[in-house]
Amino acid sequence: MTIQFKALPTEGVRTLQRGGIDAYGQMPERKISDGDGMPCRHCLKNIAAGDAYLVLAYRPFP
Repeated sequence: MTIQFKALPTEGVRTLQRGGIDAYGQMPERKISDGDGMPCRHCLKNIAAGDAYLVLAYRPFP
């Protein structure tokens, strides 16, 4: 069995970036990356040191 990583849908990410709530009804937390292997769940690339990212809950299945 192989593991396949899929990016979060852009439309949902934009909603979260504009202040939408996550899968558990919470506001995402804004953090700053220290550059130590923090992957973006939208573009699947590492977040550069000093760049902001959101910590949130996501459910891929309804």
